[in-house]
Amino acid sequence: VALGRVLVGVHYPSDVLAGAVVGCLWAQVVRALGPRFREVETMERLVLGRHRKNI
Repeated sequence: VALGRVLVGVHYPSDVLAGAVVGCLWAQVVRALGPRFREVETMERLVLGRHRKNI
């Protein structure tokens, strides 16, 4: 899709590259913070007594 946007002329290559970089950085942030949210969810279930195997 990114190459197509450049070839059609609706974006500069730098725009597409910047979008890819921002997307990769955001993915790393989500990956780093993901375990913290799982930990909070597990603690909430423990405190509230909601012991389910699959969520």
